[in-house]
Amino acid sequence: MAKTKPKVLVNKLGEYMTASYTRKKTIVYDQKNPPPFKAVRYAETRVAYAQYIMSGFDKSIIDRAIKAVSAKTTISDFQINDKDTSLESLNCCFSCPFRSHY
Repeated sequence: MAKTKPKVLVNKLGEYMTASYTRKKTIVYDQKNPPPFKAVRYAETRVAYAQYIMSGFDKSIIDRAIKAVSAKTTISDFQINDKDTSLESLNCCFSCPFRSHY
């Protein structure tokens, strides 16, 4: 899906200034037509942590998140890795000194 008002990232603008003609074309194309899939890791984990802190450290929120992430069906290597690292993060939550900092 092409953007109607494309924006150029600063890093890409800097790269564009010294790039070859072919690379310049690729940079412009990629900025106008960004890949449809930009993966965000730990999406459910981040939401659970935010709710956990806002609720005054209600452990049931993390427990529910662990159950939800555990129940997810994974197909790709990315999904498997995301699930494994999300579970690792959630399981470490109770041993982290969150409360001492808030």
